[in-house]
This record gives sequence, structure tokens and C-alpha cells, in this order.
Amino acid sequence: MSGSIKVGGHTVFVHTGASGAGTLSVQGQNGNVLLSDDGTAVSLGNNVRLPASGGIKDSSGNNILTESGGNVSIGDIRLHTNSAVRDSSGNAIITDVAGSAVVAPSAGGIPPGAIMAFAMSSAPSGWLVCNGGAVSQSDYSALYSAITNTWISTWVAGEAIIAGEYRVTIADGSIYVATTTGTTSGSDLTNDSGVSWTSSTNFLLPDLRGEFLRGWDNGKGSDPNASTRRGGDNVGSYQKYAIKQHGHTANIYAGNGALAGMNNSPAYHQQGNTHFNLYNTGVSTTTFSITSENLADEIRPRNMAVNYCIKY
Repeated sequence: MSGSIKVGGHTVFVHTGASGAGTLSVQGQNGNVLLSDDGTAVSLGNNVRLPASGGIKDSSGNNILTESGGNVSIGDIRLHTNSAVRDSSGNAIITDVAGSAVVAPSAGGIPPGAIMAFAMSSAPSGWLVCNGGAVSQSDYSALYSAITNTWISTWVAGEAIIAGEYRVTIADGSIYVATTTGTTSGSDLTNDSGVSWTSSTNFLLPDLRGEFLRGWDNGKGSDPNASTRRGGDNVGSYQKYAIKQHGHTANIYAGNGALAGMNNSPAYHQQGNTHFNLYNTGVSTTTFSITSENLADEIRPRNMAVNYCIKY
């Protein structure tokens, strides 16, 4: 059933379609649709203009859309749970994810899964700190669709497991969390006899605390040990620190007397900031003691700490 209501000779309200269904629209004097409701969503027309003063207000009189000097300002517009602001094709462009408004990449937003460095200790709205934490697949569905289980280690036979650790099965990629501590020994997590597991609907964020990032080799060969990375030559794989195999040569001067007659008195040599002490122990093996400046528990360049976060 279709019909219309006219005010002052102009059609204002129009209903098209069956009774109790169809579309209800509000039209302007020239017949342009200003507002329409198809029963599932309310849409603004293409040429809705704000008054020169004032604006569109909510039921309490608060401005939600105002115009000044040709610029439109948005007030406190809140989305209902599981709702979205959509484009003319019905695609969500702004959604509410865990209490934060997320702009879709198609509308110029940053895509889920992007990692950025921030100069503050907390994550900004719409981001999570890359701390290896477990988050819900359903609460952060867009992020999970982007990275899935990339950052969760696969099962490794004979590996020591601590209760609370997450692993992905080799067989089908399902996520499990350890409920006991032990060593894996079965053919897969679901059949393992050394550790108890329970299935999980969480997934893990990247843990980039204290880590340097490296571009994915992807078969290029710049990473000569790519195949032995934890997780293989893939995004999200891990590699421990290492020193490239190499050798050193140095000229050692015995000082007073021949080296063979030193009787455990060290021959001293300095090369740059590295100091060598050579001892003749009276046997066929000669030992070195080496000291250097700026010693630490790792090999590292100069660095500054940032907070890596991931977009959800």
C-alpha cells in the first residue's frame, strides 16, 4: 500500500510498498528525499543542508550536527551496540569496537593489523599494546580476521610448556592453552600426554616488548637463517640473537724472555679497546682471557624505547 501526505500543496511524507512494510520518506518541496526509513535503517538524502544558524539536535536539545563558515561539526553522537555508521551501499564505515569508534579502511581509516610506534606508555583509542596478551576473537573480530593465529607459536615436539601458554595445533590450526606445566610428547596438542590443554576462543597479540623488528625475508635470502626461525620464514616468526661466525688474529708479544719459559706469567697485548692476556700453562694448550669495554648481556646497537601498538 502506497500513499502520501501533503502540506501546503507539497508532498512531505511518502510511503511506498506493502502495508506495514516498505519505505517511508520525507521529501522537500522539489521532491528530493531528505530522510528515508526502509524498516532496517534511517538514511539522509544527498542534499540535506544545515541551517545557517543552529543545527540538528538530539531530544535534549544538544547539537549533534552544526555548521559554521561552511564547516560541519559533529557533536556527541553515540552508536548503539553492534551498530555502525554506513555508506550509501550499506557498508560500515564507523563501528563501535570494545568502546572505541573504529573508522573502516575504505573510509580512510588505518587497517586492522597495522603496527605503529608511539611515544607514550599507553595505547591510544582503537589500538592495543603489543604485549603478547590474549584477547577475544569476537571482541576484536576485525583484528583476528587480519592476523588470525600468526603470532601464536605452533606445537613443537619435546618442548617445555608452562601452564597458561598458548599454542596452535599442527593439524588444523586450532588454538589451545596449556592448563598444566610439562613437556610435550604426543603427535599433536590434542593427543599430547605430557601437558593438559583446553581449547580457546582467544588469540595472541604480537609481543614486541624489547624487540627489534625485521622485514619478512619471504625467500629473498637476506636472512640466511630464515628457515630455522621459530615459525619458519613467515610473518610473526621469531629469531634469537646470534653472532656471525668469524675469527680474530692478533700479534702477541711475550715481553721479557721466550713464551715457553714464562711459567704462567701473562703476555699482554692491547688492540683498540680489547685486551688479551696469554698464559703459558706448561702444557700444549694455551689459554686467553679477553676483556672489553661496554660489556653487556646482549649484542645491541644504540637504541631508544618506543611503545609498539597494533590497530584493531
